[in-house]
Amino acid sequence: MYRVYTSVNYADTCKDPDDIHITELGYFKELEKSLDVANSYIKKHFFHKNTTLTKALNGNYSATDFCSYGETIYVIKIDVK
Repeated sequence: MYRVYTSVNYADTCKDPDDIHITELGYFKELEKSLDVANSYIKKHFFHKNTTLTKALNGNYSATDFCSYGETIYVIKIDVK
């Protein structure tokens, strides 16, 4: 199972306390569906529409929209027991 969500820090400066907001986009059984949801979100909501997901060594994916109050989207594999 995969969790897809975004995270953004609305703190005005690095000296301000973090103001993290997380938005759940869903849980999906297939990796391909999870990546489709994430890529669709990037195309619709990111300022930089050409941002691509990067696979980490642990098999998870993420992408960051580098701009003011830019979001990071995550595709995380979770164990369901």
